[in-house]
Amino acid sequence: MAKLATTDQRIITGVTYPASSYSRVIGALAVVKTPAVRDFGYTVPLGGNLWLKTVRVWFLPVWDAGTDWIDFWIRYGTGRPNTYAAMSNWEDLLPINFLGSTGAGYRELATGRVFEWTMNRLFTREAIRFGIQLTTAGLITYEEMYATFEISEG
Repeated sequence: MAKLATTDQRIITGVTYPASSYSRVIGALAVVKTPAVRDFGYTVPLGGNLWLKTVRVWFLPVWDAGTDWIDFWIRYGTGRPNTYAAMSNWEDLLPINFLGSTGAGYRELATGRVFEWTMNRLFTREAIRFGIQLTTAGLITYEEMYATFEISEG
């Protein structure tokens, strides 16, 4: 466990909220069933005081791009969203903001890559969930979006 050596030492997050020594991975899935669709998925409820270590996102199967793509968002919130609109009210975990726009999504163009972010972010909310949202464009008719969240609790 991290400790302060002197009272003059700057207090950092790892000292005030040391991460647990173990981690686990939880997942979420969203499925495209018809062309031009929206879908979402979310994790089971998690306790307070958890560290989000990494986020990974990938799509299966990989489609022939043409003019098709998927825009997606990674979110977090409380409760159980029953609609796409309810999920849209959750906080954006990885926001993309640029001049004249806020809340833009990430875009997948059938490359088959894995998106991965190292987070090391502390959450202290009660019963938090992580979730994913997607919107398709074009003729994509069957696609699965997977997301895993590595967390450390305690």
